Parts: sequence; structure tokens; C-alpha cells
Amino acid sequence: MKNLLFISITYFFAGSILLAQNANLTAINLKEVNLGKEFINDNSLENFSGEFKILDGQLVFMPDDCSMRNSGMLLKDIDGGDFKSKKWIKQVQKSENKIVDQVLIVGVKAPDAPVIFVKKATIPLKSAKTWSSGSASLYLTSAQELYQNTIKLREDFDIFSVSIDEVEDPTLGKITEYTLFDSKCNKLSPDEIKKMSDKELDGLNNALKIGGDLLLKQAALTGLAALSTKEIASAGMLDKALMGKDAMTAGIFQAAIIAQLPKIVKNLEESKKYIEQLKGE
Repeated sequence: MKNLLFISITYFFAGSILLAQNANLTAINLKEVNLGKEFINDNSLENFSGEFKILDGQLVFMPDDCSMRNSGMLLKDIDGGDFKSKKWIKQVQKSENKIVDQVLIVGVKAPDAPVIFVKKATIPLKSAKTWSSGSASLYLTSAQELYQNTIKLREDFDIFSVSIDEVEDPTLGKITEYTLFDSKCNKLSPDEIKKMSDKELDGLNNALKIGGDLLLKQAALTGLAALSTKEIASAGMLDKALMGKDAMTAGIFQAAIIAQLPKIVKNLEESKKYIEQLKGE
């Protein structure tokens, strides 16, 4: 199972990434942006989801994270290589809305600059058919459905997101500062939050309930992956190839779910906690 998941995740994140620059970004010489070795380790790698756009002829990565969306992010290869942007630019130009969404990046954000040092990046499949039957087919069908529901949760609900930062206050010293954004990444003032309607709060609670249910289904995928691995091991040559293709494709969807769903649910939980705190004052 470990080998299967490793192959799936490797295949999922395979691909090249490009330098993206927003017209509103302050000019940065990427050669002068260094990332200390202490930051480049397995524990510091993060998942970033967002979209590619073309602004002023440049390819721009706009994260879903509202705290980074206003300025966009520059992207630099974590190993010091260059990005190849031609294929992505063509893909954006061919897209209906001139946007390539559901982009996933694995990397490290520079602590003092709007730069992500990228290890891997890709765009997950929108859909896939099954080639076999049994556990591998069920694994793929379930993973595909869960991935689509994860995207639906993010796009169809008025999801609030919260940015939490530790800042220095001249009087109080280090304090925790919360910034709440609406689904369009507009900052909400404390007064606006206190005036939120019951309908808005009901929407938040509903999204949180759906997110919790999806997390349970995410956990169940691990069991399906194990069953399909066992089934593949005892299958004949032709069935083994077809079932393996299903399992590998399912792993692609599963990796995309793991990269996004827990973050969405955690943000919903933190948003609810902050809103309830302000409305209780």
C-alpha cells in the first residue's frame, strides 16, 4: 500500500511550475530571495490551492488563501531551477474564462517575501472513468466523488476564512490577531461580524457539517486503498494492469483531497469560533 500511495502521490504532483508575477507586486529580484536550509524540510512543506491568470502578459498564481490573494505570489523552484510557463500560458488562453483553477502547489512560503518556493505542482483531474471492477473501481469512484464534493463545498457555499497572526502590540506585547474574510476575500470589520444575520451563521454551520461528513469519507478512502492493493496483488496479469490504473488514478484524487479538505474544515472551525466570540461580546 505504501508503494501504491507513493507512486500515486508522485504521479499526482509531477509536472513543472512557472514564475508568476502580479502587476501589483513590488519588484523583487528572485536571485536575492534566499530560504534558509532550516525552512526546507518535510515539516515546513505546505499545500497551496488557487488559480492561474494572465495579467500584463505574465502568468499569476492567485491563492485561495485570502491573506495572500490581494498581491498574488511569485513562484521560485525550491531547488533553484527555472520555471517553464509556455504550456500554462497556452492552457489559460484556451480556457473559457481565461483562468486555470484548482491548481495545487506543494512548497514553502518565504517568511519575509511574497514568494513560494515550489517543490511540486499540478492540476488534478476533473473526472475519470474506471477500467476495472471490484475494490479498485470502488476506490476510484469514491475518491472522484469526494474530490468533486470538496470543490463544491469551497465554491458553492458562502465560506468565511480567517487569518491568524501573532503580532507585537506596544502595550500588551505579543497578541493573536484575527482577520475574517468573506467568500470574495473582502475583509470584515468587527462591527460587520457582530451584525451577521442568523441566515449567514446557518450557512456557516451547514458548511461545517458537510465538511465534517466529508472528512469521515476521506478517512474511509484509506480502507478502500488497502482493499484494492490486496485485490491487485492476487489478480491476473490483465486485471492487475487495469485495477492498478484505477488505484493510481484514485490516489491522484485522494492526494488532492488531502491537500485541501482538512484546511477548509479547519478554517471553517476557526471562523465560527471567532464570529461567536465577537457576537458574544
